[in-house]
Amino acid sequence: MSAAISLITIYREFGSGGRDIAARLGARLGWRVVDRDLVRSVAERLGVPEQEVAERDEQVAGLAERVGAYLADVFPEMLLPPPPLNRLDHRTVRTLVETTLREAAERSPVIVVGRGSQCIFAGRPNALHVRVWAPFEIRVSRMAERLGLDLKDARERVAREDAQRREFLRRCYGIEMADQRHYDLVVSTAHLDVEQVVAALAEVVRLAAGGGSG
Repeated sequence: MSAAISLITIYREFGSGGRDIAARLGARLGWRVVDRDLVRSVAERLGVPEQEVAERDEQVAGLAERVGAYLADVFPEMLLPPPPLNRLDHRTVRTLVETTLREAAERSPVIVVGRGSQCIFAGRPNALHVRVWAPFEIRVSRMAERLGLDLKDARERVAREDAQRREFLRRCYGIEMADQRHYDLVVSTAHLDVEQVVAALAEVVRLAAGGGSG
């Protein structure tokens, strides 16, 4: 990588440990991490409860909302029934999320977790795009233990989260989540723990900054 890294995006599969990796990497490097606090920030800017934003975070709109948005774009002269008062649509949330992330990137160095950030900042010369994954059954076992679920419920939860994130990237950014072309590094946590991955990523940042081989 020809330039020092000042922005890291981390796409994480549910149960892969990517969120923990981002938090600990931020602490190790002394960088800000944009993750759950993004929901609070967007909610404050919209003047709505955090839960309303959280329900639309990395989610796609339902069929009725998508049809309404399409008709409004293609036939702006069409008189459509007004949306319910205080109805928050997915497009509004995603637009403000992207705006907030771009503003955060202007105050780098920063680590951004998910939200299609590997697409939002694609081509940025000082960005490192990382995908954190693990095999399905390993993630199921982890989430069963963490959430206190039996294996059947854990499988359903992991599969549902995978499907939602896959659909979010596909519909909103036109990519497949596992397409390696969108990442500089792909890390499996099947045999590496969080601290090992954090150490490896910190070393990449050091080397990119001209830290040499030590």
